[in-house]
Amino acid sequence: MDRLVWLAWAAAVAGCGPTLGSQDGSGSGESGATSRASTGSDGDSLDGPNEGGDADETGQAPRGCDGAPGVLSIRSYEGMAERTVGRDMVRGADGNLYVGGSMADARSMSLWLAAMDAEGELLWESAAESVPGGNLSGSPPTAQALAVVDGTLYFAGSVYAANQITGLLGNADTADGQLTFGVSRPGLRWSALGATESHELLVAGDNNEAAAQVRVERLAGASVLWSHVSPSGGLDEVAGVVADGEQVYLAGRSMDGPWFGRYSDPDGAESVSTLGVVGTNFEPESGRFYGITKSGASLVATGWVRQEKPDPEDGVGSYDFGEIVVVGFSSQGQQEWLWQRSATVIRPGTAYAAATGPDGTVYVTGDEGAFGDDDGLFVAAFTAGGELLWIVDDDTVGDEILGHTGVGISSGADGRLHVLTNRRVDGAETTAIVELCL
Repeated sequence: MDRLVWLAWAAAVAGCGPTLGSQDGSGSGESGATSRASTGSDGDSLDGPNEGGDADETGQAPRGCDGAPGVLSIRSYEGMAERTVGRDMVRGADGNLYVGGSMADARSMSLWLAAMDAEGELLWESAAESVPGGNLSGSPPTAQALAVVDGTLYFAGSVYAANQITGLLGNADTADGQLTFGVSRPGLRWSALGATESHELLVAGDNNEAAAQVRVERLAGASVLWSHVSPSGGLDEVAGVVADGEQVYLAGRSMDGPWFGRYSDPDGAESVSTLGVVGTNFEPESGRFYGITKSGASLVATGWVRQEKPDPEDGVGSYDFGEIVVVGFSSQGQQEWLWQRSATVIRPGTAYAAATGPDGTVYVTGDEGAFGDDDGLFVAAFTAGGELLWIVDDDTVGDEILGHTGVGISSGADGRLHVLTNRRVDGAETTAIVELCL
């Protein structure tokens, strides 16, 4: 699609979505954020394509990897600062990919958002070193989670100012990345975003204290439809939220380990809570869920646990071993299936993100656990019933994905699968988009 046509179309779509107004005295309006639109390949580089045959005149490899899933291309983004870290990625109805996170150099840290087309070309990127106006100015905000609702890109995160954490919720113009800060919640740290079937926004987080509490809200524009605060449970953290009709499901961790819960809409009352996962010799206090997605009647959570295993040298002693876990739950919180994969002794591997494709396939990404530049990206596909369909890692595609950690994943209606990674190269960290051929 011609870029000028895309910009005009995206601007029209952006006008259809709700925007956030000021609430709780936080101040709102457009920020003085830095924003730039790409004029081509500036700011990104194509490291692929790989194993897909010779590239055509567009520079892209033909679809398919000799009949097996594999890496089609890798694009790295240096961003507007020395270091960029991606936290989340979503796909809009326009087919574009939207990435959120942070960027930093020796002098400052900023909230960072960017838009890429389906080929991975950078369209625009925006940054904000502080929240404009009010008592939150002067402190760097973060973007931890993203959601697209009716053509509007929302971001959620937090800012630390005046000796207090404050949850931030804002939106960005999908045409040029212009940022607007809106709803804030003093004393909270927003960490998860989602959307309902009726196109309302879900936001969840915790109060970032030792006796932590989970909070989840359902919003229509700036109006709070319902809000629920859990009883103080201790170190409760939310990493993912997903809706299923009138029910809202959360995944994260508590002092008892990986945590999965359901809240009833519209009253927001907690109706089911599952602490930990079933397995052999799992240590319930160690581990957490990072991602959650819905496929059919199942809810799938991803993360890691620590497991005690015999010492590989003498078979007598034991040591703690990190296990990547993908768990299928019923709507009642019953574990239906469990997939686990051993990582390294150095540090546990983790499944950071999950997404469901148009056909119900569940895609999971993370890293296999190593150290520094040896982190190994993995991407796995499952049926809703937990059958492993395939896995892509450095054993199947080679060393080109070493140094990458998968933190976001998205499957489009066109069958294209993209993975957001943070990439370490010689100690420096950048963000990359990896496209897989299926």
